[in-house]
Amino acid sequence: MKFHVADNALLLLLVDPVTCFRDALYIQHQTFYLTPSSSLILLDWITAGRISRGEEWDFLRYHSINEVWVGKKRRARDVLLLERTNLTESEESVPLRSRTLKERLAPYSCYATMMMFGPLVVDVARSLVEKQTKILQMQLLKPPDFMWSISELLGHGGTDPVWVLRVAGVDTDTVKRWLQEELKGVEELVGREAYSKTFR
Repeated sequence: MKFHVADNALLLLLVDPVTCFRDALYIQHQTFYLTPSSSLILLDWITAGRISRGEEWDFLRYHSINEVWVGKKRRARDVLLLERTNLTESEESVPLRSRTLKERLAPYSCYATMMMFGPLVVDVARSLVEKQTKILQMQLLKPPDFMWSISELLGHGGTDPVWVLRVAGVDTDTVKRWLQEELKGVEELVGREAYSKTFR
């Protein structure tokens, strides 16, 4: 899909997470063409699958590409490629064997990437950057149930940043509730009624 966002316009792409079934092959390529005055919030996220049916990280391949262009310059490109590793019976007992996709992604069952750009979303993005500076860094004995980080990618001359937010959680609802709360500032842009329909 290709999206062209006009001057001073805002595109919010807050879709439901992709949930792949067993043996699924999923590929998507999304390109966003913006102007310096355009604004964008793009959410791209994936769950482990239909866990209630025993399908946890059991798809064949998931390949997602998101590109953000401002004018004629590509400002950000994010690629996520997940592929299932099939082990033979002899490999399963080898200590240094390749790990399955489920083992590599454990303990999380939901991963999200959000890309933000433009004057209308600056306050939301900078609020997250500020919160990240206050997070206490420490060594943990085991992975936390939920974690997030945000990066600021500056353009030429240190202007027009693109923010990339990454989130991981042991369950989808935790990630969903956190995103809904942290994007609360969007409500002022689209109205309470419209925003209340997101992340249902």
